[in-house]
Amino acid sequence: MTLSKDLILITMDNIAEEVRTLIYNHPFSVDEHVTYRVYADKHLDLGYIMDTEQKLLKGYSYKVKRERYLLETVNTNIDGPNWLKALEGLDLNPVKG
Repeated sequence: MTLSKDLILITMDNIAEEVRTLIYNHPFSVDEHVTYRVYADKHLDLGYIMDTEQKLLKGYSYKVKRERYLLETVNTNIDGPNWLKALEGLDLNPVKG
């Protein structure tokens, strides 16, 4: 499913197919390598991250390098009785268009 010219929605089911399409349509040098960089929340289950990496490798696995970046995120509970106060504590800036 294509959302715009540059943004493509990829699901877990079609990772390998999308990776294969991207790589085989890219002009490579003889000594060029592919690097898979996976960015994930550090609280995400490691098994899910590893499954994602395996699906990437299923799409293309010749001369690849894998890198994991585990991000530190802040959980904010806005479902409690003080949800309005929680929103006021967030640093929200309007987007000017």
